[in-house]
Amino acid sequence: MNLNSFIFCLDSHPTESEELYKNNRKRFLQLANTLYSSLPNCNISLLDTTNFNVYFRVIQYFSTKQETFDQWMYVKNIIDFILLNLVTIKYEEQAEYELKLLNFLGDILKRIQICHAGDLDINRIFEVISLAMNDNINKTLAVLSILESIAKFSITLPNNSASLVEKTLVSLFTQNNVRGICLLAKFVLGRLSEIDSNIVRKILEWTLIKSSNHICEDLNTNTTDEILSLILNLNSKNATELEKYYPNFSIEEKTLWHKLMQVSDKLWYQLMKDHSASELTLEILSQILVQFLIEEEMMAPENILVTLAELKEFFMMTTGAGYILEKFFFYFCHMQLQHSSLVWEPQLIIRCMAELFYEKNSKLEVPLLKSFFYLFPCLATSLKPKYVAYSYDYLKCMDLQQGNPRIFSFCQEQLIWILSMGSKSLKMEVLRYWLNNNSFHAVLVRVIIQGKFERDLLDLLIEDSEDAHKKIAVKFLQKLRSEEISKELAENLPLYIKKPNIFNYLLLSRPGLPDNDEKKMLLLELMVVALPVLRDNDVFKAACTYTNQLVKNLQNRQECLYKFTKYITTLPFLLNSLSDVPSDVCDKIFCLLKTLVSVQVKHQYQIDEEVEIDLASFIGRSDLSHRAKEYLPIIPIILKAKTKPMLKLKEESNLKLWYSIMELTEEPDIQDLGFFCLQLMMIKYEMLAFAPSVSNFIAKWCYLKPCHSKSHSLSNFIIEWMKILARKPKEMRPAIPSTEIESFVMRSGNLGKIKYFSKLLELVH
Repeated sequence: MNLNSFIFCLDSHPTESEELYKNNRKRFLQLANTLYSSLPNCNISLLDTTNFNVYFRVIQYFSTKQETFDQWMYVKNIIDFILLNLVTIKYEEQAEYELKLLNFLGDILKRIQICHAGDLDINRIFEVISLAMNDNINKTLAVLSILESIAKFSITLPNNSASLVEKTLVSLFTQNNVRGICLLAKFVLGRLSEIDSNIVRKILEWTLIKSSNHICEDLNTNTTDEILSLILNLNSKNATELEKYYPNFSIEEKTLWHKLMQVSDKLWYQLMKDHSASELTLEILSQILVQFLIEEEMMAPENILVTLAELKEFFMMTTGAGYILEKFFFYFCHMQLQHSSLVWEPQLIIRCMAELFYEKNSKLEVPLLKSFFYLFPCLATSLKPKYVAYSYDYLKCMDLQQGNPRIFSFCQEQLIWILSMGSKSLKMEVLRYWLNNNSFHAVLVRVIIQGKFERDLLDLLIEDSEDAHKKIAVKFLQKLRSEEISKELAENLPLYIKKPNIFNYLLLSRPGLPDNDEKKMLLLELMVVALPVLRDNDVFKAACTYTNQLVKNLQNRQECLYKFTKYITTLPFLLNSLSDVPSDVCDKIFCLLKTLVSVQVKHQYQIDEEVEIDLASFIGRSDLSHRAKEYLPIIPIILKAKTKPMLKLKEESNLKLWYSIMELTEEPDIQDLGFFCLQLMMIKYEMLAFAPSVSNFIAKWCYLKPCHSKSHSLSNFIIEWMKILARKPKEMRPAIPSTEIESFVMRSGNLGKIKYFSKLLELVH
């Protein structure tokens, strides 16, 4: 029998080909043997199209028979035939055979026995299909089928495989062929060490970021199963190894599972439509819930395999009635409420929770309690009478679990529920839980403001033993600025004066002022006593600020100043502190001192005690020079006082202060204030007028400064200087920069001023 007769025989019995093969098996196998022996001569460039088609059809027929694959030589000859003709095809009219041959090669490789994998010429296969590869999507899919077949063999890929895999990937991305990308991704994930790292990175990026988008957009597509299968494949790999190729793997993987959690309700409905339809859906739902339990710290990672088996059993029985009292039912509801939408009615869930809770007599495992305490406040929004009863029982159960933060969730509804109805100790516990995570502080602040729960923060300040919690609570109270709470803070200060770990944090929380003046006076006395013993700079600064507020508020009562003279160590302590505390603390100390002197001078209160202030050392600090504008005004207040001020300038350092102010006049924004301070000091301490370099100082400024209204302070300083000199003997007078002064005055163009200065100059000469 020749090939044409064989083809005729097949065509004559199209529906009886198998029966025909059984009856003529021996003759057919003889023909196959002859055919396989002649395959090296079956070249498309040597045969006409008709003859080649005959050969190709007969080869395809016999390749469906197991006898072909029992003889390795037959298989080898078929593969050689395919590769030879793929290389030989040159003309467009022969191009249609490329796709047929590639598909045929994929079919052959699928059926090869694994024991013959080592006999394959993988280098040649990859080389030939790389040449045949182009942008045609059908060819790409055919090549992909070949790669998929090779993936089952434990053989090393050739060096030229990277180019083929990259071409395939580019073609699939260009065509957005999701199914093809998934298949190639599985191939790549199975051979990470043999694939170029850039290709692995692109595959991981697509799988982690883009694949889930297809599922979220439409779950009912023919690519859904492929994507889910790929995700499960990825989940089975070592995360540490994958991070070498894609550093953000862990972060993106978490996001991927979150996206799948968002469609968990749709996946469940899909499973319910055909309970036995997809083992894949069952597997992915189980994995999604496992990931959720791990993330919420409701399950240890080492229990994954056991939990997965239990979950599959649970999902298989969800069409029955008993499943609703299973722990996984509540875990699943917990996840859905947090990430998607519930598939069961809230009333059913609450009822089932109550049944299980009372049946177990509250002896439930902690993860299940966590789900209970998350679900209940979110679902029982109407708070019907029976739900209120449940609520108190659940809160009582939470009280028994105190010290175990695993029962809490970062859920706004739960937080409001506990702060509204929970015991004081439970409130403290949940606040600590939220304070420990910076990510949820904004939500916590919002809940506290809306629910007016600021008092719970105050309780935390008083009762908590951890400084970390108190510091955060202080920041919150500073932001909230509740008038009612600020007054409570003030009222608590006297109660905890002997407990620094509480008193300090109350001060930092910015206490307010009581309505009653007597209470304010009591607090002022308390602060005057406390200031010298405060060691923390932040607390000391807060104390100075608060004391300053009290003094300003009580300035109409003279006894507010007597508190400082009554405790004689406080003022000296404040003055001494100016030299060794940070600049921000200096600011607050100085504000307090300035307020004290201002209040005394303004109301002309008589104070017997007087304390010296060494402004020279203070203003001379390099880190405070830029703040001189804030500090210099105290000099006019002290020097112009009609009564004896409680602060006076230290005479031993007046000369040093004098020169410091001279230097500060270089700053444009404090020149006038500086000249005014120098003038007042010179009036008070006349000998400063004879200090060295005063003449040069005046000469310089007369030369530099134009004479107009803005130089009024300089003019007054020069006038006062010359008046003092005129009153002293001639031999005491320093050199007078007459030329510079005359030039300065002449530039003013003011005739009266010119005459006045001329008379003064005559007097001092």
